[in-house]
Amino acid sequence: MIKRTTKRLIPDKRTYFKIESESSGTFDFKVPFPTVLSSLGSAIRKQQRELEQTEDPEMISSISIKLNHLFGSFLGLCWFNADYDLESTFTGDYELYGLSVLSELFDEGYSLQECLYLATNCMPNVYRIVTPVSKQEVDDAVNFTQAKE
Repeated sequence: MIKRTTKRLIPDKRTYFKIESESSGTFDFKVPFPTVLSSLGSAIRKQQRELEQTEDPEMISSISIKLNHLFGSFLGLCWFNADYDLESTFTGDYELYGLSVLSELFDEGYSLQECLYLATNCMPNVYRIVTPVSKQEVDDAVNFTQAKE
């Protein structure tokens, strides 16, 4: 990790959010670009389907490692710390990037369990923010106090 020379301000916007970890405090995250989310989400779902369809212990182990790396990639793409930047850079390969992010976090003392906790808690926040809301849902929310005719 690289210590920032000036502390980053965390914007008070919908695309930024916090996750509380019992062991390490509060973490700040941002929502990455939707195209990145789409392809990474597809890769995660593919590995999850493969995991569900196999009973071979070696395949289960291999797929679990790939999933860990993909979750690491998700964590890295959403990372938005006020004091530290990740050294890892995304080059287009989600598994390699995830491995790099996890290795970097492990070097800083984070456990796999904590990294996976953050990644899996990050995902619902991100997808809730980027999921389009129907016009009907918006109208219902805006007009919820109006008297019905």
